[in-house]
This record gives sequence, C-alpha cells and structure tokens, in this order.
Amino acid sequence: MNNTARIQEVADLSIEVIKKAFIKRHQFQAANEHPLTVAATNDHVEAVKRWIAPLEFDHNFKANVINCAKPGMSEEAATQVVSGELFILANIVNNEKQARDIYTYGCVGLIIIPKYLAKKSERVMKQIHSGLTEDQMENLAKTCGETIDMRSLILLHLADLATLMITPTFIERRDSWQRQLVRKVYPRLAWRSNDLHYLIHRAIRDW
Repeated sequence: MNNTARIQEVADLSIEVIKKAFIKRHQFQAANEHPLTVAATNDHVEAVKRWIAPLEFDHNFKANVINCAKPGMSEEAATQVVSGELFILANIVNNEKQARDIYTYGCVGLIIIPKYLAKKSERVMKQIHSGLTEDQMENLAKTCGETIDMRSLILLHLADLATLMITPTFIERRDSWQRQLVRKVYPRLAWRSNDLHYLIHRAIRDW
C-alpha cells in the first residue's frame, strides 16, 4: 500500500497547531518575526535525505525533502502532511538530530499514531487526557494554545513523545499490556508514561 492510501483516514491537524507546537519545541522564530525565505541548497537537501534514510527504511514511509515551503504551505512548520504526503522543509533543518526528530514527529506523530488511534474509541482519548498531569497540560497549552481541542492535544503530546524514540523493554511491554486489559473493566486506571510509550510502540508495530 502506498503512502497516500495509508493516510487517507487520518484526520488533518490544523497547520497553525502544528506550526505553533513545532516552533516552540525547536525554538524556531515565527514568520512574522524572521521570515524563512531562503531556500536550502540542493547539497543540504541531499544531506537531510541521508540523515533520515534509516528511519524511512525502519518505518517504510518516504518523506519528501524540499528546499523550502511550496505555495500554500506553512513556512514555519518543519514537517507537514499535504494531500496525503509527508514533507520536510530542509531550510529549517540544521543538523542530523533535528532531521531525525522532525521526521519522527511527522511520520510517527502526524501519520502513524493518528491512524492507529482512529481505530480506538473516544473513551481511550479521554482516558489518556485525564492521565495528563497539570504541568503537562500547562506546557501543552503554552505550546499549542488554550483553544486546542482534546484530540489534537493528545495527538501532539504523543507526537512529542515519539521523538524520544523510546522502545519499551519486554517487561515494560508486558506490564502495559496487562494494564490495558485491566483498563477494559476499570477505565479509571491511569495511563502512565510507560503505557504511552507502549501505545506508540504498538502503533509503529501495527503500521
């Protein structure tokens, strides 16, 4: 199945939400402060492609690395899903770690996780939301804005966690799986950090 077909069911996230979240996470400047009008060189585009190539192989999902934003695209969101394709703006990428984070944020956070959660009930989203700490809620509100809806808030939180690239151990996976079973009869069982990383792990595995 090609990339476009895989993500047809994924609900679009607001470009503004993605932009604000990603600018905040990587400390980028907004366009109205310092417009990002300089296109990356072709050599830099090729370097970004090399940096993310192992991740593209791992996830079997290809990103389109371009010199700068195309007409109609946000100039500040380093990774964007447009018409079913993942784009990375090379003129915002400064190094290999940033390139890997940006790819993971886009591929796992904006495509794989939303598709996986689309199969889950709304109750799961509410359970995850209720498990967020006050500090996490405050930080997400600062990053994404006070008016963001619950679903987008959770997806962006999981996208941020995905960039940590944490693979749960066998024991952690077993524990989270058991907690998942318990949660079916006791929905109030809180979601721990390991549970969220297990969810991300499952989403990638089932991709």
